[in-house]
Amino acid sequence: MMRWIYTLLLFVSHFTVAQTPLHFVELGAEPAQCRLYNYQSGNGVVYAAVAGGVPSYDYVWININTTDSTTNSTWGGLNPGWYTIKVTDAVGDTLVDSVYVDSLNPHSSFDISSNQPFTGLSGLVIGEAPLAVDLEITNQQWLAYPNWPMFDNRFFRWKLGNQGWTDSLSLADAFQQNMHFNTQSIQEVCLAVWNKNSCADTSCVSFNILFPSSFVSGPNTLATISSNKSQNQITVFLEEEGQYEFLIYSSQGILLENHTIDELCNVLPFYKSSGNYIYQLKNKLTGEVLEASQFLF
Repeated sequence: MMRWIYTLLLFVSHFTVAQTPLHFVELGAEPAQCRLYNYQSGNGVVYAAVAGGVPSYDYVWININTTDSTTNSTWGGLNPGWYTIKVTDAVGDTLVDSVYVDSLNPHSSFDISSNQPFTGLSGLVIGEAPLAVDLEITNQQWLAYPNWPMFDNRFFRWKLGNQGWTDSLSLADAFQQNMHFNTQSIQEVCLAVWNKNSCADTSCVSFNILFPSSFVSGPNTLATISSNKSQNQITVFLEEEGQYEFLIYSSQGILLENHTIDELCNVLPFYKSSGNYIYQLKNKLTGEVLEASQFLF
């Protein structure tokens, strides 16, 4: 019996429970905000956690560019760059790895939705008055920044139409704006955003607000327009003689010219660029609009 017990104790004394290798269970970085000057902080973060091996663990983070270091497992207040982590357990086993703290730049972009179909090309939106527009910021990543929670709506500024720049009145306003264009015009909408380090970005969209389609009465029956670009003139052929006003508008509804015509054939100078134009034919005596249509010059 004693021999059996001795053999068992000898076996147990040589039995070693296998240890889980030292390994990372968490390793990463949160981006730093863009900065303009070296003294500014981007508030980036690196972090690590390990398991396995033999506790306890010693952590050493090193900034590869500056050689600054910390013995904490999490390190904040950092600027963009490479950071190396070395972890050592109680028996001297080590893990070494590196992570990159990226730069998070302000990005100005917004979606446009409207109460009517519109054409949007290269920053130009073409709509018809009256036009209701909703504007909403699409990239909020750099706003929801947990390492700099003191959000201030002064870091958003909208330029709404021709009203000039205005600070957002609330956080909700910063994300969404509503506009109405009731008259024919060209308007510009811009969104400027910047962070606490004064890195900034601005994006703009122009709105070309056209005359309502109801302004154009349809096929012309009283007047026929013939264009002669090479001679910088148009000829207005009338079906009936009389005293008329012939008004020419741009496609944005801006009055360009006003002529009095009374012949069946009226040649008018027209020193404008090529494009679509709108005209009205009015009774000179009563002011009644007899016809409204378009012509190509």
